[in-house]
Amino acid sequence: MTNDHSPRVRGLQGALDRLFESMADWSARRAKTVMLGAVALLAVGLWGAAKVRQDNSMDSYFNESDAAFAAYQQYIRDFSSDEVVYLLYRAPSREHGPFDIEVMRQIDALTRALEAEVPFARKVTSLSNVEFIEADGDLITIRDLIEDFPETQDELLRLREVALGKPIYVGSLLSPDARNAAIVIEMTRTSTDPVDRLRHDPDGGDGIANLYPQVPNRVVREILERPEFRYAGIEYLISGDVPMNAAYNEILGGEIGLLTVVSMLLVSLAGLLLFRTRLLGLLAPLGVVLLSITLTLGLMGLVGWKVNLFFLMIPSLLCAVGVAQCVHVLHAWQDARAERLDAPAAVRVAVSRVGTPCLLAAVTTAIGFLGMTVSDLRAVSELALYSAFGVICAFVLSLTLLIGFAARAKPQPAAVGPANSGWLQRFIEWTVAINLRHPRALLAGFLVVLLGAGAGLARLQVDFNFLHEFKPSQEWRRHTEQINALMGGLLSVIYLFETDTADGIKNPDLLKEIEALQAAADRETVVQDSLSIVDIVKELNQAFHGDDPAYYRIPDDPQVLAQLLLVYEMSGGKEMEDVLNLDRSSTALQVRLQLVAASEVRRFMAAMDAHLAQHPPQHARIEVSGIGLLWVRMADYITRTQIEGYAVVFGLITLVMMLAFGSVKVGLIGMIPNLFPIALTLGMMGWLAWSLDYLRLLLATIAIGIAVDDTIHMLARLRSEFAASGDYRTAVARALRGVGPAITVTTVILTAAFSSYLISSMAVLTSFGALLAATMVAALVADLFLLPALVLWLRPFGPERTPGGAVEAAPYSAAAAVSAANNDSASA
Repeated sequence: MTNDHSPRVRGLQGALDRLFESMADWSARRAKTVMLGAVALLAVGLWGAAKVRQDNSMDSYFNESDAAFAAYQQYIRDFSSDEVVYLLYRAPSREHGPFDIEVMRQIDALTRALEAEVPFARKVTSLSNVEFIEADGDLITIRDLIEDFPETQDELLRLREVALGKPIYVGSLLSPDARNAAIVIEMTRTSTDPVDRLRHDPDGGDGIANLYPQVPNRVVREILERPEFRYAGIEYLISGDVPMNAAYNEILGGEIGLLTVVSMLLVSLAGLLLFRTRLLGLLAPLGVVLLSITLTLGLMGLVGWKVNLFFLMIPSLLCAVGVAQCVHVLHAWQDARAERLDAPAAVRVAVSRVGTPCLLAAVTTAIGFLGMTVSDLRAVSELALYSAFGVICAFVLSLTLLIGFAARAKPQPAAVGPANSGWLQRFIEWTVAINLRHPRALLAGFLVVLLGAGAGLARLQVDFNFLHEFKPSQEWRRHTEQINALMGGLLSVIYLFETDTADGIKNPDLLKEIEALQAAADRETVVQDSLSIVDIVKELNQAFHGDDPAYYRIPDDPQVLAQLLLVYEMSGGKEMEDVLNLDRSSTALQVRLQLVAASEVRRFMAAMDAHLAQHPPQHARIEVSGIGLLWVRMADYITRTQIEGYAVVFGLITLVMMLAFGSVKVGLIGMIPNLFPIALTLGMMGWLAWSLDYLRLLLATIAIGIAVDDTIHMLARLRSEFAASGDYRTAVARALRGVGPAITVTTVILTAAFSSYLISSMAVLTSFGALLAATMVAALVADLFLLPALVLWLRPFGPERTPGGAVEAAPYSAAAAVSAANNDSASA
């Protein structure tokens, strides 16, 4: 017979309770085998982890089948890499700035050094070597702007006026006031290339220090630090694709270990402050977490998934989730040990009580991640799989490795329980009193807050800016913001004009269509610079007519156009190679935008689409490519993932809750407290005008998967206590006293783990951690106040058996559970 005080339930939950009790018994009796198995898993995980590569390029975000990404790759193949190092320089202490003769001499030497020494550099362009087209009698001469270095300052100043009169230079190499200038290093590689093309030293391995973009970024910086390039008082600002991708890689390499260590330290500190526990309670959970992280990295290495920005959140997430699982097991184990049960019996009782809730918590957390597999962003769909794997690893290890440690504990345990039991007990008693005295007022208060959050949700927008991913103190962001305000344009949108005919671009009417689109683009405020074949042809035509400004236009005669292009090629011109493919069947209009938000890029592209709708091209078809288009596609995917992913996750978790508790009503009630923290956080973001970027898009799906864990523990205890007492008020009081301390502690631990994100150099990760921590606190409030109030109001477990049951009924007894289990075994 089962003891009356044992809150054992029937059905699936009861069967799972007994299954986990058997698992715990096996793990306790074979602790050495469990330990050896853990060591073997660690070896396998380390072996796989050694194969993992870092990659935060666009290739890691998009699938090969993605149309926008495929168009971008085709553009790279037909033309060249669009990745650059952009060096803006100025000499504020010199009267003539970049056109000071000593400064220009130094820049000329620097340009030559960069050309000779920077690995993977295709072309280095500065004012000292930029292509200059001029008339020479009846001929056209193409040479460097400063072919023969000026002997006097006056000669150089005359060249300044020439340069300012060339639209093709202004905005890209020279600011309109001639106080700032630039060196552009164009690369032969892109971050999407296979690793064998990214190695600098073929025999140097695949470490990040031997790969593009780290190698050229390092060499550029080393050259800039040389004394011979510093003596003229020149200030350098460095930006572009290469420094940005290198900064990502450096942050990834440095912060993965740092965030793991910091999150573990914070979690350990929280555990020591909240629990007066032996070394077991500190080291065993950390062992579970470390092994889970190692196995996750091992899976990534074996499958071929790469570490990118999204992985930065995984160590802290697994630390939070794994330790939270362990806290529930250890809390139940400590309760049993406090009643003087021996270690194996205490383990069996603990796992029989929390094994099923821990399983449901792990499954729902994994579902929260797996819901992101619907994303069209490859990095997100991969994150969904390896994070779910890590969560399940943490669960299995918490019921095997942790149990193995616990079963070998000393016969007489040290004092256990909350270290601050006074304040924690007073807090829990206060929650009991509030729930029993004011359940309807609590429900009304939550309803008001939800209505306010709903209004904020309506204001929420999807947007992001790679520039703002970095904290303001980070060098790349500081330099890029300054460059953004002056010149350059670091974000590209490419319009490809495809004629599908060799030499098809030798058509004046086609060039006039390109000119019209380019003029429309230049009128947009976000555009810093643009380049097309039109710019070069107009320069050629003007030079061909004695530099007469009236001829800075496209010739009407196709034969004249063909002659200009032939003369340009025979004269050694090279700039046109950047905008023409090999057979001259297609040409590119390169538009360089400020590094603005995706919404600004979308507005620009909408304006261009409107122009093309009013003036459809008649002589070529147009394809759009470039990083700017990928940003817009990413924003679209974010919106779709947020809607579809959350719908899938919410539906699956609801189904799991219904099946686990054997009741549609109980499952639905259990989901209400998990809607509250998500709605509150997203609503707050809406009111504060914080947008959903590609990392915050994960907030809802991840948060519900984690937040539901404590709901499951509370709901399972409410049900089991009602099964024992038959009275809802008694069940609420006992459940809050029994589970309330544990879920409070786990929330503190979760918040501590997510607080580790605050030290990241990535502002996007810092804000994500703060929002996730706030969501966990809101989830605790919902579990302690909203869920009990709903249970008291809706009575989901059936009618009461004893009217007005005593609230102060005796709490659950571990010893009674052991007796009940033994009686059940004897009966069997």
